[in-house]
This record gives sequence, C-alpha cells and structure tokens, in this order.
Amino acid sequence: MSVAGEVMPRPGARLAIFGRETFYVAGLYARQAAIFAGLGLAIVISLDGANNSAAILSAPTEQSGLDGPLRLAFYLLLRGTYVLPSILPIGAIVGVVWAEFILAVSRERIMIANSGRSPSRSLIPALLFGLALGLLQFVAIAYLRPAAVDAQTSFHFRYYGPRYLQPVTTDAKWMRAGQAAIHARVEITGTAGLRDVLLYSFDSLGRLDAIVTAERATPGPGRDIWTFQQGSTWDLSRLGAGAGAAAMSLYVGPPAGGA
Repeated sequence: MSVAGEVMPRPGARLAIFGRETFYVAGLYARQAAIFAGLGLAIVISLDGANNSAAILSAPTEQSGLDGPLRLAFYLLLRGTYVLPSILPIGAIVGVVWAEFILAVSRERIMIANSGRSPSRSLIPALLFGLALGLLQFVAIAYLRPAAVDAQTSFHFRYYGPRYLQPVTTDAKWMRAGQAAIHARVEITGTAGLRDVLLYSFDSLGRLDAIVTAERATPGPGRDIWTFQQGSTWDLSRLGAGAGAAAMSLYVGPPAGGA
C-alpha cells in the first residue's frame, strides 16, 4: 500500500529482540526443563528415601527435633537440595530439545521463520534461558548444596567426613602440660583443640611467670607448640602486661602425668 507515492512499511516488519516470541520460547524452554528436572529429582529422592527410610524413621527424635514422617520429609528435602545441581544441566539439555521438538511438530517454528525474524535473533531465547539457568546453578552449588551438607551432618542423616562434623565441646577442665596449668574446654573435631583457654605458666622455681587467655588453641607444627587465636598474654616476669597478637605460639612442654 502506498500513500503519495511512498511505500508504507509492513506492520511487524521490524521485530523487537526482546519481544513476545523471545519470552514465549524462553518460557517454553524453562517449562520443559523444569518438568524433566522435577521428574528426575522425584525419581532420585524416591529411591533414596526407599533405601534409607527405615534408618531415618528409627533415629532418635532429639537428633533433628522432628518425629516420624516429618523427619523423613525433611531428609528428602535436604537430599533434593543436594542433588539439584547435578540434575539441572541434564534438565536444561532435555528441556531445550523437547521444546524445539514441540515447536517443530506444531509448526510454530515455521511460523516464526515466516514472520521475517532473523535466525540470529532466534538465539536470544536460548541465551536468556542459559543465563537464568547459569545463575540458578551457581546459587545451587555455592549456597544450597553446602547448606544441605551442613544440615545433614548436624542432624546425623549422613556422614560427609570430619570436615563437616559439628564441634563437640566438653565442659571446662583443668589440665597440666609441662610447667603450665590450663583451664579450657576440649573441642573434638577433625583436629582436637581447646576453647576458652586460660593458661598459667610457671618458671622453674614454681613462680607465676605468665598468664595467657585465648578464644581457641590448636596444636602447632611442632610437637610441643600450641597456637593461640584471638588471645592476649600478661608477662609477669617483667612485672608488666602486654597485649598479645591475634595468633601466637607458646611452648608448653610435653604433657605430664597423662593430662
């Protein structure tokens, strides 16, 4: 159609990059991927629950604060969160192939091509879908899976090694090491250490030589070296007090008397 000798552009000849087709196809990718990932996740956690339901249901209630079916449901939720990053990539591939098959069978892909849309612009939905899935995968790996591992370890559902064990701390005790008396709580993890440390060091004549306080103490590189963290020391041999560094080392001598 022309007006005053000019050719009018056809309606819809210039298609927006982020138009209706872009969000429709990207949404179709996401929907099909979610369906497949949901089915895969349901199969995995169903098999896991069938194999471990007896142990989970018979576990002491105080370990998780939940009883019976609620504890099993919480366990399955944690397991689903843990395996989600492994299922997402497979779900993405199957979802895109499945969506393209639907578009081809329903002739919608031919309609999109006949609309005059450039084939390169038809890649925009895949790029949007890939970006969204990449962000979800990052969150699942960086935050959701570690949180699921910590929760499963805390509630004694599964064992993932000493790194993930929750610290077990005893009551405060008096101990003797060489010429030092220590009042602290023993922390039992992958590497044993001390908590809330108060150390009295004595010289060879039995006089108080130094006082050390620290939030935590761990064995150092040497046999008789302990590293004190977030602490301070008072050197009484010089009749003065000095603030210690955030982490310091102190020779406490070999344990005596089996302490």
